Amino acid sequence: MKAKYLITFITLVFAGSSGFAQKESKSSFEIDQLIGLNWEINVPAGNNYISKTSLSGFKFEYRKFFSDQFSAGIAIGWNTVEQYFPTKTYEKTDGSVAVTTDMIRQAFNLPMMATAHYYPQLPSHIFKPYIGIGLGAQYSSQDVYYNIYVIENDDWGFVARPEIGTLARINEKIAGIASVGYNYSTNKMDALGVSSLKQVVFNVGIAFLLD
Repeated sequence: MKAKYLITFITLVFAGSSGFAQKESKSSFEIDQLIGLNWEINVPAGNNYISKTSLSGFKFEYRKFFSDQFSAGIAIGWNTVEQYFPTKTYEKTDGSVAVTTDMIRQAFNLPMMATAHYYPQLPSHIFKPYIGIGLGAQYSSQDVYYNIYVIENDDWGFVARPEIGTLARINEKIAGIASVGYNYSTNKMDALGVSSLKQVVFNVGIAFLLD
């Protein structure tokens, strides 16, 4: 189902860009720099720690354009989520200990990445679609509350985030942002057998275009 939404989003991005194309051979949507502020929605993908979608996310980004088709920059984000789990029996991996309890799990993630984006040269005044990649480090904190006990875990991991999206010009100084990406990090929590964190991330925001 998640793959279906991703394919639909990609189709709409490029179909919309083509629909607004002009006759010029060069794109008229030229930018020197931008600062982006994004609301971020995180959908866990294949994690056995938390499965609940997080609506409490944000991303700040800066991009410097070195040509009409290439930019590089930085991005810093965060997201937090809490999920309740009904009573269940949990065992250590070696089978030496078992506990039956309900549980509350919390997570806070802070990815910090260097980014690069490529923009296909389309003759559109309105849309500027792109594909990009972010690479860097992610701080993650996970707290597990069960009965009268708590497990606290925090660590740093490598993070990679490919994404696809589009800018949509509103006026000479402002553009909208819409994107979808896949966030993979090596953060882990041995107590619950978590070896990595994976999320599908949706961003909707606004970009301030700078000279």
